[in-house]
Amino acid sequence: MQTTRGSGLAAGTIFIGGGTTMRDQLDDRTRRLQDEAARERLAGPREGLRQHVGHALIAVGRAIHGLEPEPGQRTVLPVR
Repeated sequence: MQTTRGSGLAAGTIFIGGGTTMRDQLDDRTRRLQDEAARERLAGPREGLRQHVGHALIAVGRAIHGLEPEPGQRTVLPVR
């Protein structure tokens, strides 16, 4: 079995030719990833589906069971 990428090329296939070298390709990819990371940092945090689902589950649990009571104060043991 051979893994392929979207273009149908083997996943491990590397083309070196046409004036481009592997180092140029790596530098280009590194630059693009750094640019993408910088854009995401500027965008700030995002509320995702996981957070919405988690809050909904907590709300359902509170609706069914009610708020949990605060634990009572423990008595202090006498010092000998």
